[in-house]
Amino acid sequence: MNVNNSTNKSSSTTTAGMMNSQTRVSGLMSGIDTESIVVAMTSGTQSKIDKQVQSKQTYAWRQGAVRTVVDSMVEFQDKYLSYSSSSKTNILSSAFFNVNSVASSSSLVNVTAQSTSAKNAATNIKISNIAQLATATRLNSNVTVSGATPALSTGVIKTEWDQESNILEDGADLSFEINGESYTIRLDESIDMSGEKANEKLADALNKQLKNLSINHDACFSIGDDESNSKAIKFTATTGYDTPIKITGGSIADAFGINGNEGASVSGEFSTIVTHKTLGETLSGSSITVSLNSVSKKINFNASEVENFDTVEELADYLQNKLNDAYGTVSYIDSNGVTQDYTDGSGNPVSKVSVSLQDGKITFKTNEVSLDSNGVASLSAQNTSVFSITGADNTAVLGESGALKIESGTANRVNVNDTLDQLASKIGLTADSDGKYKMSINGVNFEFDGSKSFASMIDEINTNKDANVTLSYSSTSDTFSIISKDTGAQGKINIQGVGSSNLATRFFGENANDLVVRGQDAQLTVSFDNGATYQTITRSSNSFDLNGANFEIKGKTDSSVTQDNPISFTSNSNTQDLVDRIKEFINDYNLIAENINKLTTQTKAKDDSGNTYKPLTDAQRKEMTSDEIKDWEAKAKQGVLYGNTTLTTLNTKLRQAMSSLNENSDLKMLASIGITTEGYGKSAYGKLVIDEDKLYEACSNNPDEVGKLFNDGEQGVAIKLKGVFSDYVGNYGSSGILYDLAGSSKSSVDNSNYGTTMNNIDSVIKKLKSQLQSQQEHYYSKFSSLEVALSKLESQASIFTQAQ
Repeated sequence: MNVNNSTNKSSSTTTAGMMNSQTRVSGLMSGIDTESIVVAMTSGTQSKIDKQVQSKQTYAWRQGAVRTVVDSMVEFQDKYLSYSSSSKTNILSSAFFNVNSVASSSSLVNVTAQSTSAKNAATNIKISNIAQLATATRLNSNVTVSGATPALSTGVIKTEWDQESNILEDGADLSFEINGESYTIRLDESIDMSGEKANEKLADALNKQLKNLSINHDACFSIGDDESNSKAIKFTATTGYDTPIKITGGSIADAFGINGNEGASVSGEFSTIVTHKTLGETLSGSSITVSLNSVSKKINFNASEVENFDTVEELADYLQNKLNDAYGTVSYIDSNGVTQDYTDGSGNPVSKVSVSLQDGKITFKTNEVSLDSNGVASLSAQNTSVFSITGADNTAVLGESGALKIESGTANRVNVNDTLDQLASKIGLTADSDGKYKMSINGVNFEFDGSKSFASMIDEINTNKDANVTLSYSSTSDTFSIISKDTGAQGKINIQGVGSSNLATRFFGENANDLVVRGQDAQLTVSFDNGATYQTITRSSNSFDLNGANFEIKGKTDSSVTQDNPISFTSNSNTQDLVDRIKEFINDYNLIAENINKLTTQTKAKDDSGNTYKPLTDAQRKEMTSDEIKDWEAKAKQGVLYGNTTLTTLNTKLRQAMSSLNENSDLKMLASIGITTEGYGKSAYGKLVIDEDKLYEACSNNPDEVGKLFNDGEQGVAIKLKGVFSDYVGNYGSSGILYDLAGSSKSSVDNSNYGTTMNNIDSVIKKLKSQLQSQQEHYYSKFSSLEVALSKLESQASIFTQAQ
């Protein structure tokens, strides 16, 4: 292999690609090797391209190397310096340094002690009785939110319809982008779509809406004049930009089968509009997916069975048969433990999901059976089955403009994303005279606009500190429950209506406060003097402090626990666990410091002639094997961040944080607990070494001060370290000095310094390639002229020869 370590002057694949892009016949008359000459004449431009490509590759390697530092720092930060991490790895938590564990003689009580004094106090405590646990005040509504018999209903389904009028029946929209700007057009059902010129009318209506959008470009809808596609609606825009128009969504796009039309740079075209549809042909060959209590099934509208669902009445029967096949009929276990089929008054089995048709709307209702005290079965009034239509494989089936007139995801329960105004007509909500939905919880008045979603209403209540409750909706029972955030007898729940809005009564019933179950305090009998005397105490929570130790009670005691045989506690020391956690922390820190040091101190590799290795050009790659390329690139990557000031400054700040003084701790420095910096004669990057005997002694004798050394106030070593990490990688690796320099491997957007530089290089390469192509065409045209001239001369010479 003979590869010049400077920029190769021979033809690269880029040049070859350009020359091969056109068919040329050269040198036929002259015998000149035209291509070789053109390559030589344009080698200067090709060399510039190669240098730019090499420069970009170098920046890409630098970016990748910096990102390895970012990734390792974010991983370290998540593990040790984040309160979302485990208490056993979060060095900012006092639990990290807790070596005082207390063992309980019973699983009914857990104890934790953060200090030696609390641990000793806990061993003197005995519990002879836990009479009751603390509970929260709660209210379970007996009112079903979706109605007395919750069901799922479609809109009015038609056997036949004109597609244009169908998509406008409930209003229709179309969203698009021009040069990155988003726009939405919305039409309503008032537009007359009758007659043969329905498409023209639709185009006119869309154009009227365009005028209201303040679009900064000339854009319009028109009807195509191509005979093969005379009914197509065209969307054109004179934007003055290179970016295309893009259809991004909307019911009009769905109905016409437009899926993100990229089009040409200034125009796009819709597919031909089908003006007439029938129920059977729309559903034929498609399918919908339904779910009953999280069991999904697919219902296929088989093309061979189209005569069974080409009218609304036949469709209802078809769906009933399909649902019977999918989920079967209702059964129950009688008082003798025997499974029985439940039948109606005529002796017919009852479907788990029954289908009915009224006024063109198909309704799906779930059925369940319950037994009364005498073992008599009947359909349950409280239905816990959740049925939903979760999707379809054809956009013409579901949605506002779909054949079934029902949205994907609709269930026989309230849609938590629906607004209160949308729910009002469905479940009978009433607003106050000002149009707002109101109620009072624990004296806090809540007012919700009709645009507030059902889910947002719940969130607003739950985040109100004064109301101090947690409201939750169960789709299974279709009811609300509300729990006081305060446990014990102090918790309260009081619900009142406000104004003429029925929000409170509709969700909780007329006598909601009569259903409130008051909370109770925990009650237990405790000895604080190692069983000499006992006293009964109450607490509002099941987790509480006794003499500095935290006690958590999990259940009531039985007769086996007495003053003669109480629940007792013994102490254990976990010093070695703390030592191991600190060692792991230091070892992980050393990996980061070592990587930074390697990147900034490793010099560039050189060949036998003293030349540094540069990224390979395309021409050089063609002359090498895959192993040779791999070996070369490994050497070329070496030293790309040598002396990088950003990383060397980072390493200095890391060392300063870990060797800093903490006046808040008696121990002052990490060296006091056996953690010191390795001598610079051995390592220049400040690797930390551990004297395990000294560390164990400090953790055993004074774990509280060890904790202070790391995380007490602004002087804590870990606190200072966290500050350095925040400066360089932010909180999640998405900001900071290193992010600004190299970006993140976890982000698709790269506005970093390196990323911007590489984009600028791409622009230069693009211009140089265009210049190279122009130069090649210029020289080829000259050689072509030469060949033509030579051909004429040869013809003339031939005439003279013949004349002789």
